[in-house]
Amino acid sequence: MKGPIRNIQQLPIRFTEDSREIEVIDVIQVGDSLYRIEENPIFTELVAFGDTILVREEPDTYVYLETVRTSDYNRFSWLLSKEATDSQQLDAVKSRITALHGRWEHVFGGVFIVNIPKDAPYEIHDEMNRIIGL
Repeated sequence: MKGPIRNIQQLPIRFTEDSREIEVIDVIQVGDSLYRIEENPIFTELVAFGDTILVREEPDTYVYLETVRTSDYNRFSWLLSKEATDSQQLDAVKSRITALHGRWEHVFGGVFIVNIPKDAPYEIHDEMNRIIGL
């Protein structure tokens, strides 16, 4: 028998009290005012995929208060050229990440965000540096 289905919802979050910037993030509610982040926010590095956060609800938005449990993944990101984005080498990296039960995503065309399990035996930096040409 499968466990309960948890529905992903989009939560509009401000990451500082005085900010007017709101990022809408996919989350799963895991408790009262507790949400697990189901994607990588683009405009903040305070949280990442897999983190569980405490928020305060306000009219039309939520305010991030703290991270109560950090993700089991390490987050990395690179800005890639079109050539690197379209390369077979990057396709091989994506396959390796997926095989390790990691996640990857492209945003804005060239931003490549990776989440690798913290215990994975994979050093992505060297491989990405070769792809980028560093």
